[in-house]
Amino acid sequence: MNARQTRSAGITVTAVVCLIGAGLFLLTSFLAEFIVLMHRLRPQSTPRLAWVRWMNVPVLRALAAWGAITAVGLLRRRGWALWSAVLFCASFVGGTGLLVAAALAFPVRTSSTQEGKVVLASFLLILAVAGVSWFCYLQGDSVRAQFGAPRVAPGGLPVSAWLIAWFIIIDGVMRLAEAVDVPFVAIFAIPFGGWAARGLAIGFVAFDASVGILMLRRQPAGWAWGIARCALGTANSALFVLLPGFADRLQTIRTIMKTPSTHPEAVRMIDLLEAAAWLVAMCFLLARRSGFARTERLEQIASEQEL
Repeated sequence: MNARQTRSAGITVTAVVCLIGAGLFLLTSFLAEFIVLMHRLRPQSTPRLAWVRWMNVPVLRALAAWGAITAVGLLRRRGWALWSAVLFCASFVGGTGLLVAAALAFPVRTSSTQEGKVVLASFLLILAVAGVSWFCYLQGDSVRAQFGAPRVAPGGLPVSAWLIAWFIIIDGVMRLAEAVDVPFVAIFAIPFGGWAARGLAIGFVAFDASVGILMLRRQPAGWAWGIARCALGTANSALFVLLPGFADRLQTIRTIMKTPSTHPEAVRMIDLLEAAAWLVAMCFLLARRSGFARTERLEQIASEQEL
């Protein structure tokens, strides 16, 4: 007997939004590919397009595939699709927050650009509010009932710890993708380029993947290493902009990434926001230590489910 409720209009709308988002990501990937090719052919005439990298193309297409698969799963009311939509929504909220910070930090010189900046920031803030509302809706009891989903995330983790585990994994993958295209990594305000940066990126992705998997498996060591990773992320982002010599480090970024238009205030705002995000994640993990305590009863339930 299927105890789940019938699919609501909200879930259908969510699936449609995921499909629309997948289409937009796919179109944007083709646009990014065209921009990269155009800049490679005429770098002197298109200096402002240097920030678009080859790594944007596969990332955008992966997001398109993610949205499409999630939409199909939502329409078929698969339990994994609900959690995929929650993760997709949280990513949307986080990405929008970074865009808001960049929009507010970017310099303006005329009243017209000031008005444009306010309009852009307002639009992004509306998107952020919509994303938070969407996230709250997906976490509601009525939605969970439609999917037969418990109040905890897959594997028995608290939702916040589950999201943090996936973001640690995604952060490692993104670092590796960036280092393949642009070999630059900063560790505690020390910039590295070339193959040293690629080697550090590989180390980061291996470490992040190990921490994330341990957390998803509810290992107590995963909780401890997760806190260590959040502390590292907080310190790394904060020290890069707070220690003396920020202008020199920024110039190194401009040289390696070939982006002379990079503005210091935008970089400072984004890095401080990242440091704050890592700090908040660490606070959540400190408060969720009990979610990683594997009692004999939990082990017995897990073994019964596997059978």
